[in-house]
Amino acid sequence: MAIWRRYARPPWWGEGLVVSPRLRAFYEACLPAALFYADLHCLGTHFLPSPSWFPAGFCVSQYHTAPSVGLSSPPSLPDFWAVLPHVFSGRVTFAATELLALYCALADLPRFGTDSSRYPDQLSRLADYFRQWPLGDQPMRLLDIGCGVGLNTLEIAALGVERLGSGLSILGVTPEPLEVWMAENRRLPHDPVRELRLRRYPPELPARFRAERFQELSGEEAFDVIVCNGLAGGRFLHECQDIARFLENCCRCLRPGGTIFLANHFHDGCRSACQRLLAEAAQRGFQISGDWQDACLQRM
Repeated sequence: MAIWRRYARPPWWGEGLVVSPRLRAFYEACLPAALFYADLHCLGTHFLPSPSWFPAGFCVSQYHTAPSVGLSSPPSLPDFWAVLPHVFSGRVTFAATELLALYCALADLPRFGTDSSRYPDQLSRLADYFRQWPLGDQPMRLLDIGCGVGLNTLEIAALGVERLGSGLSILGVTPEPLEVWMAENRRLPHDPVRELRLRRYPPELPARFRAERFQELSGEEAFDVIVCNGLAGGRFLHECQDIARFLENCCRCLRPGGTIFLANHFHDGCRSACQRLLAEAAQRGFQISGDWQDACLQRM
């Protein structure tokens, strides 16, 4: 980067700087992002346990190893740096000792919905739900869809154990194998502050994690509760067909009388998609309570 700064004229990218079309074009002309992404992907296939562990945020098939990062075209390097931790921003070379943290950061891109303590009202309702649950031979089975690195999943598990003890079984699913590794090992190599929160949760909590897409779950696994935060109605689940498919999968996995808890901190532009989901659920026989940002859907 020193050579770059010596010969390339400013403006240069910096943290907090708005990535403008001009800045993107400037970097793309001098440092084509596709070449960097191709090398990063190639390195990942050798460093990671399996090619399937490469972060799904990198839409290989769509962008030829360029990450999507929420954009409609392959992003420039400034877009890439803007979503990485400070230690990686503005860089195109990394030491071998940094690779684990780098790929974990790519798997755990900034998002809304999977962190702990984001939905206190939902936690309060879940606490009431746990208190009212009849203790018996069969444990309550809870599914957390899009669990990320497991912070919210483990928070719910700790809350449930207070009431149900061993009568609780939680499964968190995410398409990212690296997120499963982070959740199971209570490790966030790229984010020491959040790792401290993750390590607060003891390994004996009744929570398992699996690298699997929700739509691929077998209907043989029936759950009493489904939690899905920061996903339904947002960027990845807002089209009518996606909403219908989501509810069909929920019906396939949810026991009669079971409840779906949905929460988000989306901006108001997502309101219509979330309301459309609630309306579709009502047509399918769910009893709806709450609002578009914090709802309960009980299957009747």
